[in-house]
Formats: sequence, structure tokens, C-alpha cells
Amino acid sequence: MPYVDFKAIKAAVSIEDAANLLKLPLKKSGNQLRSNCPACGNEDERIVVITPSRGLFYCFDAKVGGDCLALVQHITGLDVQDAAQFLAPKEATVPQKQEVGDNRPNSKSEPKSRHTPGTPPREFDPAAFASKLAFTDEVAELGINEEDATRLQIGFTRGKVYFPVRNEDGSISGFVGYADGRLKMPPQWIGTNVVKLKRA
Repeated sequence: MPYVDFKAIKAAVSIEDAANLLKLPLKKSGNQLRSNCPACGNEDERIVVITPSRGLFYCFDAKVGGDCLALVQHITGLDVQDAAQFLAPKEATVPQKQEVGDNRPNSKSEPKSRHTPGTPPREFDPAAFASKLAFTDEVAELGINEEDATRLQIGFTRGKVYFPVRNEDGSISGFVGYADGRLKMPPQWIGTNVVKLKRA
């Protein structure tokens, strides 16, 4: 797994930039920005507060907060490493340092490029994410057998069961996570128009 320079990412990507990448519908309120919370399913447009001057956010529904990495984690359900890669300019990700007894080529021979603020972030890689999914009891409890889970690329990781959503050509456009009776939408769908279904 590549080494990610968390400090460099935080310096390059403001919390407002992170919110925009997540397509949160931001509204200005004094020196703060407000939004609903797609992760919690709360449509109150003031439930998430972002304070750009401090680089922090807080979700009043989930009672969680933090910096730009924590915001991506909360909205997408990704772990901190993947959240960093979601935000990271390519220059902020470098090969992992060589360890004692490691026969890989020495990464010191490759010069480290300094990242430039404003560089486009790395896109979410569905294939890489799918490779981390595993068939577990959590998947079986949903009535999905191992053969179907493997064929459909459904699996468990980071505390959630993930289901792929495919494009017309069969490629995966993203994953929907399910845990504790709630769905978590992938970043590329956040803030898009979603048709709500009424209860019968």
C-alpha cells in the first residue's frame, strides 16, 4: 500500500474543497457553511456545520467532527487511508519506505515530487475497493450465499456490507455500504438528485 502524506494532503486540500469534492450542498451562514448529511440521511440543511477558518466540521446528527479527512470518512464510510487517497494529489502519494530485509527496489532512488495545491484529487478506484471485500457472516445474514456474493462482488469490509452499482456496460460506478439498517452513498453520488420512495 502506498505511503500517503496526511500532512501534505491537509495542507493542499481545505475542508471547503473536501466538502465540494463530496458534492455537499453548502450554504453560507456567517463565517460557517451548512449542509444536510447524506451519510446520516438527515435532510436538515443545517445539520452539518463547516468552519473554513478552523478547517473543521461537525455533524449534529452523528455527533462527530474533525478535519477534511474525518469529513470524507464520515460522508463516504472510507477508512482514513482511503479517505486520504480520495483527497490526495498524486504527488502526495509515494511508494512505501523500504524495510530491513525487503528485496524491493529502494524507493529512495525515486525523487519525491512536492504536491501543488489545487492539483486534482485521485479518483475512487472501484476495482481496488472490490478486491478488499470478503464474504463474512454479515453478508450471509442478509441471505446472500458465497457463490452469489463472489459473482456479484458483494462483500464486507470496514464494518459494512458493500453492494456494487453498475453502469449500463457492466462496469462498477461505485458501492453502496450497508450497516445498522442504513445505506451510505458513494462520494460521486452525494448531492445528486435521488428519487425518494414513499412507504406503502
